[in-house]
Amino acid sequence: MNPRILMLLRIIFGAAFLALLVLQILLITKIVRDNLSSGELSPLPLIILASFVIIGFGLVQFIIVCLFYLLKFVERDEIFNTQSISWVDRITIAIAAGAAILIPMGYIIAEVDDAPGAIIFSLILAMLITGVALLVNIMRTLLVRAISFSTELESVI
Repeated sequence: MNPRILMLLRIIFGAAFLALLVLQILLITKIVRDNLSSGELSPLPLIILASFVIIGFGLVQFIIVCLFYLLKFVERDEIFNTQSISWVDRITIAIAAGAAILIPMGYIIAEVDDAPGAIIFSLILAMLITGVALLVNIMRTLLVRAISFSTELESVI
C-alpha cells in the first residue's frame, strides 16, 4: 500500500478524532449550561442526555482508534490475519451500539424541544446506522474468506 495514502488517512482520522473531542466538550458544556440556567430539564434527563452525547462521541472515537490499528496492519501487510477480524468486530459492535443509543436520545430531544419529528428522525437515522453495521459485517465475512483463501494458497505453495 502506498505510504502516502496511509499517512493521509492517519492525518484525516487524527484530525477527526481531535475535532470530535473538542465538539464533545463544547456540546456537553452547552447542554449543561443552557439547561441549568433555563431549568427546562430536571437533573436526571440532563445527566442521561449528557451521557448519551459522551457515549455517542466516544463510540465514534473508538471506531477511529480501531481504524488506526487496521491501518497499522495494512502498513505491515498483515491485514489478512485473525487479529484484524477482532478489530472489525469491535467496529461493528460500536456502530450497532451507536444506533441503539440514538433512539432514546431522540426521545429525550423530542421531549425537550416539543418536536415529535425528532423521534422519527432518530429512528430513521438508527436504521441507516444499523445498515452500516450490517455492511461492515459483510466486509468482515469477506475478510474471513480472504484469510482462509490466502491460508489455502500458502499451503499449496
